[in-house]
Amino acid sequence: KDNYDTFDHPSSSGSLSMLGHQAAIDAHSVAGLRAAGALILGKAHQDEFAFTVSGTSGRGIRTSNPYDTRQDPGGSSSGSGASIAANFAAIGTGTDTCMSIRYPASVNGLVGIRGSVGLVSQHGVFPLTHSRDAPGPMARTVRDATLALSAMAGADERDFRTLEYTHPVYTERPTDYTVFLDRQSNGLAGRRIGFVTGFASVNAVGDGEHAELMQRAMEEMRALGAEIIEVSFPDFV
Repeated sequence: KDNYDTFDHPSSSGSLSMLGHQAAIDAHSVAGLRAAGALILGKAHQDEFAFTVSGTSGRGIRTSNPYDTRQDPGGSSSGSGASIAANFAAIGTGTDTCMSIRYPASVNGLVGIRGSVGLVSQHGVFPLTHSRDAPGPMARTVRDATLALSAMAGADERDFRTLEYTHPVYTERPTDYTVFLDRQSNGLAGRRIGFVTGFASVNAVGDGEHAELMQRAMEEMRALGAEIIEVSFPDFV
C-alpha cells in the first residue's frame, strides 16, 4: 500500500501533495517482510490518505475490481486488493481503521488479516488515525496471509502499543502464526460466529447471487462445526 515506507520506493499515500516523499528506511513491518525473504515489487494505489473506500485519489485513476471492472474494488487498500486478485504479486499490505483491509479483501476474493492495534507496528505507515490503524497482510490464501503476518508482526520500541501485548492465553507473542492453521485444534468446531444481516434499513446480506453465496458460506461453516448466530441492528445510526 502506498502509505508504507520503503527505502527503495517513494510513498505518497495516494496524494499529489506527497509526491517525492522517499523514506530513508523501511517501515518496521516491511523490514520484517524483507528479513523473511520477501521481494518488494512496488507500491499499490490507495484512496487518498485512506479517507474513502472506493479506490479514488488525486494521484491516479480509480482502481478497478479485476473480477468486474464495473464493480467497486473496496478501500482504502484498493490497489493492494486489486493487484493481488489480479496475480501481480503473492502478498499485499493494507491498513485498516474501520474496514480498509476487510472490505477490499472481501470484494476481491482475498484473505485479509486485520489484527488488534499493536499486533503490527505503525512505524513507517502513514495513518488515518493512530488510535485505530492496524497494518496487516492481504493474500489469496489463508496460509500466505499467515506467513506474511508472522513476518510483519512483532514488538517495536518505536510504537508503544506493540510493547503492551497482552493475551489471556499466550503470555508471549507467537513468533509463527502458521501453528494456528491446524484444523484439529484451531478449526471452526465449537466456534460461535456472528452473522450480521442488517443495519437499520440496510440489508447487509445482499440479494440474488450474492445472497446465495453468503448462504452457502454459512452452511459450509455449520458443516465444519461452527454455530452461526444471525444478528441485526435495527436502531443502528
